[in-house]
Amino acid sequence: MPSARGGGDRLKLLYWDKDGLALWYKRLEEGTFKLPRIEGEAKSVELRGSDLAMMLDGIDLRSIKRVKRYQSKK
Repeated sequence: MPSARGGGDRLKLLYWDKDGLALWYKRLEEGTFKLPRIEGEAKSVELRGSDLAMMLDGIDLRSIKRVKRYQSKK
């Protein structure tokens, strides 16, 4: 669950790490994080690992377009 407040130069992540929750925090010296759009009145967003890696590398996730992939019905 990423959370960025204020100017968007800080990012807090809360994630499950095998046996408990872990908190990760990063503050940028320059620039801002470009978070994906949050739907409705949600206060958090769930990201894939690949999305998080792109966001930390400075890629604006709002401009990413994913192609449809086949998923078998369970």
